[in-house]
Amino acid sequence: MAFYETSEAYESVFDLIFNYIDIKEAREKYENNKNQKAEQIPIIMTGEPNDYQSKSDFLKQHPEYRNTTSWKEVKILFTNSLDSNSGKMKKAREKGIEIMLY
Repeated sequence: MAFYETSEAYESVFDLIFNYIDIKEAREKYENNKNQKAEQIPIIMTGEPNDYQSKSDFLKQHPEYRNTTSWKEVKILFTNSLDSNSGKMKKAREKGIEIMLY
């Protein structure tokens, strides 16, 4: 059987190769993202940040943090006022979670 560039076998081999490359790249991106997430500090945010345009802007400027909604994993609560009595502030105080200003 000849293996010509126009043959179905040739096309099938290249389809397999390109699919493998796509899968390998996707797996590497997933692993890198997983490792990066593991290194980031899980935080919860309350109130609007004073020195940032938004909470997303704060996160973009501080890649060491990642937002979470899980009180089981959170390490820091960021707030715009240490005097706040919001539900999140009360819960953080009850659980002994570190509270910091943005």
